[in-house]
Amino acid sequence: MKKSQSLYAGGMKYILETAPGTDAFRTAAEEDGSPGCNFLLLRRKIGFLLKIEKEMVEYWTKDTKVFKEVQNMPARTKIIAAYPSLSPAERQAADFILSDPDAVPHLSIKQIAARAGVSMPTVTRLVRRAGYSGFTELRIALAGSFTKNKPVASGDDDGEFFSKLMLGQMRSVEAALKAADAERICALAKRLVTSTGCVLLCGAGAAAGIAESAGSALVELGIRAVCPQKPETRAAYSALLGEGDTLFCIRSEGSRESAQQLTECIRTAKKGGAYTVFVCNEPCISAESEADCSICTTCESDIRRLLGYATSASLVAFTEALLALTARYAGKIPENAYRGRMQ
Repeated sequence: MKKSQSLYAGGMKYILETAPGTDAFRTAAEEDGSPGCNFLLLRRKIGFLLKIEKEMVEYWTKDTKVFKEVQNMPARTKIIAAYPSLSPAERQAADFILSDPDAVPHLSIKQIAARAGVSMPTVTRLVRRAGYSGFTELRIALAGSFTKNKPVASGDDDGEFFSKLMLGQMRSVEAALKAADAERICALAKRLVTSTGCVLLCGAGAAAGIAESAGSALVELGIRAVCPQKPETRAAYSALLGEGDTLFCIRSEGSRESAQQLTECIRTAKKGGAYTVFVCNEPCISAESEADCSICTTCESDIRRLLGYATSASLVAFTEALLALTARYAGKIPENAYRGRMQ
């Protein structure tokens, strides 16, 4: 047996056999999150792993089978495995996530950083050390498994190719639903209805069309809304917003420049006293940290890998559902209007 393999096996054996509440921890490791595991005590127990972390990582990455097993670990197990190599600030963020993993899918990266008492870059580093490409991927993993579809292969016929891509779009929407914070979304819909001012919609990238359609839908609901297309016009409108107004930014995966433009609009609108909203399908720390309400869906699908750009399916589905909810609060959906008269 290789030295690194022996160290890995010995380390995991030590954790399972000597951690406090052995049975509870074994269940947690196997079933991803059974209650009863004291992570603070566990932290001290596995401190020795700091010495062998390098060898463990080398073993994991060299041995394909073991590496795949690590990649397929539940999210909480991955964080525990990475714990010995984390900095004090990263451990602080990990402690918060491990203490209430069910709440994380409903929080933004900004909220997690604030509650853990660390910076957003610290949370991002923790996420990457746990083996995830970004915060959205971790949030989806913690939210639970979602529909799996076979990857597109070169031997697929046209029908299979189409079906797999459609399943990828469904997967994207399902993942967005699992990560959604219903309470925050409902509060946003109510705010759109009760707002006394104007709603300025700004869309960047593929989301420009989504923002324009949303603006038209709000006007049809009797809500004052405008959706300028030119960046300079958006900036000018943002400077005119004040108390009672709402800036609603939507961004699909796009250039850094588009993110900077929306971030600047958010900053300008906030200075005037407007409420700011940022919705995206890929994390954008600068805009999320500035906005009063930030919601990130997901662009999870095979489309990015095949065509080089992300799907906007989750953004479209989210926006349409939000607009329907807004219409419900406005009494424009018959079922809701009827119920209101009966109360």
